[in-house]
Amino acid sequence: MDKLPSRLRRTIRYEAARIMAEDGIRDFRKAKRKACGRIGVSTNRSVPTNLEIEDSLEEHLAIFNGDDLRKQHQLYLQTAFTVMQWFEHCSPRLVGAALSGTITSARPVELQVFPDTFEEIGATLEDGGIRYRMLEKRLRFQREGFRNVSGFEFRLGGIDIEIVVFLPGDPYPPLSRVSGKLVKWGSMKKVRRMQEG
Repeated sequence: MDKLPSRLRRTIRYEAARIMAEDGIRDFRKAKRKACGRIGVSTNRSVPTNLEIEDSLEEHLAIFNGDDLRKQHQLYLQTAFTVMQWFEHCSPRLVGAALSGTITSARPVELQVFPDTFEEIGATLEDGGIRYRMLEKRLRFQREGFRNVSGFEFRLGGIDIEIVVFLPGDPYPPLSRVSGKLVKWGSMKKVRRMQEG
């Protein structure tokens, strides 16, 4: 696989980041493909990593969304904390954009929960009058490779929420789709501190 010149890699990463920010695309591969298509480069060559694009996305959002991004991040944190309170007995963890602050219209609040049974999450949502859909995410784990993990998705206050459920005995933690390393997460305590500070 040919390696692209550094200037061209930089152009692709900034274009992919802009596409993710402005076109509401969540998938890095799709953003890279679209960026390469616009620039006229084959995706068979060594394109920027997800982490490089995420860094460029963070820069793009800081430059073009500044104050709005800070307000949106606070709103995401408040929403995340509300939902985490519902599932406090399941050791909820915040991951993804709401934790990192790279908020775009396409990125949901992502939570991980650890109940004894899958059904208790659905029951809690139903008791709260929340209409939800089932979801399945393909996650990668250090030893187990890729596995499908189930969960729930719904909207709260205009914000998309995804809850991924890890049952006793399930592998954990997954690897980040951005860095390829163990996923970073925040407890309720951390989310509360982030809201305050």
